[in-house]
Order: sequence, then structure tokens, then C-alpha cells
Amino acid sequence: VLVLATALSLIGALLSGVNLGADGVLPKFLMWIGVVAAYGAFWVALAVAVNALGRGSSTNALTLAGLWLGFVLLIPSLLNVAIKAAHPVPSRVDMIQAMRVASDDVTAQRSKLMARYLEDHPELVGASADTMAQLAIRNVVMMEETERRVKPVLQRFDEQLFRQQTLVDQYRYLSPAILTQAALYDLAGTNTFRYKHFLTLIDQFHRDWRGYFFPFMVKTAQLTGGDIDAMPRFEFREESNSAVLSRAAVALLGLIALTTVVALVATRMLSRYPIVG
Repeated sequence: VLVLATALSLIGALLSGVNLGADGVLPKFLMWIGVVAAYGAFWVALAVAVNALGRGSSTNALTLAGLWLGFVLLIPSLLNVAIKAAHPVPSRVDMIQAMRVASDDVTAQRSKLMARYLEDHPELVGASADTMAQLAIRNVVMMEETERRVKPVLQRFDEQLFRQQTLVDQYRYLSPAILTQAALYDLAGTNTFRYKHFLTLIDQFHRDWRGYFFPFMVKTAQLTGGDIDAMPRFEFREESNSAVLSRAAVALLGLIALTTVVALVATRMLSRYPIVG
């Protein structure tokens, strides 16, 4: 079973065109194989332990099926429900409504906000006399104020997601399926950590982009070829391989620990297994 799982992982990687020679790919792939092998070893050890009970084949099959349902479906489902009840995420409808209210309030107060902004930035008073520049400044002021008012709502949403993920990390050792899923998500790059990393890069690029164009908007200046070449460009930077591998390694060690415990129990039970000869 373990050889088959490893072989299928290797075949899948080759068929999908994965370049094992690329930076960081081979360590991740080896970690992937290690996780798959450890997960398979857990079920092999569990099957040995169940068979060592000395019951009939049908009873053993039902016992293993029940354990599979418990570890793969029941425990993750109950954990998911408990975590969402402990740290519920704010309603997206309420969040959108709060954003709409903030936008409407800012629009109603645009003149007051504009005057306050010019007081804080007297160097823009002359530029604001130009109609186009005034429009540009006002739009920036309204956008920044809207973002400031909405930020606490978005932060509460992110904080609840972070608390949920923290609880998942704490209780994932209750099920080898959760450990395996967490490790494979990390290695595949489909986890919340990489998504949060991506959002951080997007936020920074958004600030750089807006900061670059704001002077042109205020001066109502036309862009030259050099200005276009100098525009900020988004460049996605992957998480460090050490961060990804360390998270996956924690899950792998958890799997190995669970497998070792079950294997020791199975060995002890087999040593007491009656031999009929």
C-alpha cells in the first residue's frame, strides 16, 4: 500500500509536468511522499491492531470502517462545528452593509473631509484650485477615509479566521486525516497562510500604485514613456521554503507520532495473540 501510494504520487508529479529541479520543489515533493507514506502507515498499523483483537473478518472490517468514518468524517466535522461556534465569522452581508454605510457617510462629508485634508497638506492648496486636480484629491481623500472606517470591520473578519485556524492547528492531532490535509495543503500552496501572504503583497502593491500616481493626478500631468516604464509592477514572491517545510514537518511529525503509538499498541497486542498449532 505504501509503495503504491508513493508510486502514484511520483507518477502524478511527472504527468503534471512538475519540474523537480526547480528551487524548493524536490524537498516539498519528498515531504509530500513522507506525509503520504506516514498516513498510509497509520492505517496499516491500525489494521494490524484491529486484527490482533482476534475477532472475525466481518467484525474487523466493520471496526475499521467505523474508525475510518470517525477519523475522516466525524472528528473533522465536529471540530469544524465547534470552532465555528467558538469563533463565528461576522456575516458577510453585515460587512458589505458596513462598507456601504461608510461610503455613504464619507460622500456626505466630502467637503468637510476635503477641507481637513488640505489643512493637513497645505502644499496641495494651490493644486486644488485646478478643477481636475481638486477632483483627484477629493477622490483620494474619500477613498482613504472609507478604507479607514471599513478597516476595523475587515480586521474583525480576519481576526476570527485567524482564531479559527489557530484552534484547528491546536486540535488537528485528534485526527490523522486533519494532519494529512494540513500538510498537503501547505505543500500544494492552497492553504490560508499562502493566501494571507498573497493578500499582504497585494495590499503593499496597492499602496505603491496609488502613491505613484497621486502626484500625477494632482499636477494633472501627462505620463511620459519613462513614467510608464517606472510604474510599479506586481511581482508575486513565494513564501520561503523553510516556512512551508517547517509547517508541513510539524504535521508529519504528528502523523509519525500517532503511527508509532498505534504500532506499539499493535505489537503489544500481537505478542499476546494466541497461536494455535
